[in-house]
Amino acid sequence: MQMLIKAYRSETITTELASQVSSLLHESFEERRSQGIDFKCGHFSAEDVINEFRNRGGFLLIASEADRIVGTLSLIERKKGKFTYASHDNLAVSSSMKGKGVARRIFEEALRVSKENNYDFLVSFTAVNANSSVKYHRRVGFIIYAKNFGTNYDSYSFIYPINRFKILRSPIINRPICALATCVGYLKNIITR
Repeated sequence: MQMLIKAYRSETITTELASQVSSLLHESFEERRSQGIDFKCGHFSAEDVINEFRNRGGFLLIASEADRIVGTLSLIERKKGKFTYASHDNLAVSSSMKGKGVARRIFEEALRVSKENNYDFLVSFTAVNANSSVKYHRRVGFIIYAKNFGTNYDSYSFIYPINRFKILRSPIINRPICALATCVGYLKNIITR
């Protein structure tokens, strides 16, 4: 069976599509809830899916097979100073399709869309103990640049350089930056308690 991956501009997301994405998010994030990690997107309604893009823009990537959605990923467009980038959010793969390369294929399309739209980089985050998510981020080339200490769970912040910051791909550069960022996050956590 052929998997099709399509990128929808934020303004073209229909209520029906948002409803299907919402169902996939609920199903996919059940595994995280059983681990005690309660990501907000695991509770998204169809309206929440649409609101995720409203006034911000970006793309909703959908992987489908036999007219059934088997994976999704959001690229929420962001601007800060002279940078245009996207937040890589809400990655979900159907339980029946995990381990079959769906997430990797969606990411490849997300990267193509990102380059086409001249994003400087992608950012993402995930819980430290969401092992499969951390493994996915590292496998596709994201670089950890911070460890955040939260009240519900600790998380890693990731960056994927596209048009800027490519030097971060060098282990000689990114390992010390990650270590320094983790120390800063730890100190901020101590100070704010």
